[in-house]
Amino acid sequence: MTAVRFLTPDPYMASGGPADPGSWNRYVYVQWDPVNFYDPSGNNMAMPGPEPEGGGGGGGGFWPGVIGAIIGIITGGGGSTPTPDGFIPSKTWETNPGLAVKLWDAAIAATVAQAFEDTDIRYPLYLNVADECVTKNFTGALELRRHYELEDQLGRDMPGGTFTEFNAVVAGEATSKNATFRGNDWDYISAGYQGRYNFYQTFVGRSGTGIGPVPIFVQDHGVDYGTLAVETTRTSIKINGVDKSNVRPCP
Repeated sequence: MTAVRFLTPDPYMASGGPADPGSWNRYVYVQWDPVNFYDPSGNNMAMPGPEPEGGGGGGGGFWPGVIGAIIGIITGGGGSTPTPDGFIPSKTWETNPGLAVKLWDAAIAATVAQAFEDTDIRYPLYLNVADECVTKNFTGALELRRHYELEDQLGRDMPGGTFTEFNAVVAGEATSKNATFRGNDWDYISAGYQGRYNFYQTFVGRSGTGIGPVPIFVQDHGVDYGTLAVETTRTSIKINGVDKSNVRPCP
């Protein structure tokens, strides 16, 4: 057997995600899985699928053409309509989170490829954590408040756009699902009355001109994440293994 690997590390730092240990080796080709993925640019693994409909002009056929094909594979051809768990079922996150992360990253890679091919069109691509703080909410549990700013592929603010979060719960009960926010808004994370509340969080963005919805990254203090692995108790909050319990107190 011949093991295929790159001679230099992947220059795209976000290709390595804390939620997916298989991505930590940045020399390997598509995480040793060339049967199900490929890497046409050398920077982002992707899943084979039909070409975008309409060539990407305006983004009308992008989501159903490329990302819909990816989601269709894992949902048995069910299309790209989100369920209460998001575009990837909670069961997939619960039983095979590594696969779910790979599939979502492949969907984001499709967004990246399209966005940088059509640089004259502003695609929502990043959700920047501009600020965050902790407090105790009305249940007495610790609450993390994050100020998100939606940005396009060139890092420009998109306050007129919106973003939607999907929480795939693996422990506890969801406190919110499929919540949609303005392009410049606050989001809260807390276990509430529960002793434990763990979930995988993914986001899609839509521009003020109607581009999207497309999967987007979260930029958290210089690191790009496709998926947030959130672990909460009444006294602690971790995101992708990073303890957020001691960030600055909210005013």
